[in-house]
Amino acid sequence: MSQVNKGLPGRVSAIVFSSWCALYALIGLQWWSVIEPLDANLVFAQMGKWVPYGWAIGPYAGKELITLVVWLVVQGILTLVLKKRTFSVARLFRSSVYLFVGFLLLIWPPFYHMLWGWLPNLP
Repeated sequence: MSQVNKGLPGRVSAIVFSSWCALYALIGLQWWSVIEPLDANLVFAQMGKWVPYGWAIGPYAGKELITLVVWLVVQGILTLVLKKRTFSVARLFRSSVYLFVGFLLLIWPPFYHMLWGWLPNLP
């Protein structure tokens, strides 16, 4: 009698969660470029030199490169750590929905303005 696997392999979960880590890293980088534009954009522009045609998209090339590195490093670590585990599809979906709602909340300008204590622009 064959045994039925009722969950997702750890490699799949590692891919999903590393993608979320990369998105949250991109949020942090975007916040840094909004809070300290001169310093952050200089760093991002320097890092963007490694991206083909990175000069064409400016500082975003550096953000893209850092996000890619975060994604690959986290995916490698999680794949090694979670390779022998299985995860429930429902649990993975539910946690992804929570992470998506958190992502939307963090990129919503009224929320991060409140978070950083910025007053709304007055007419």
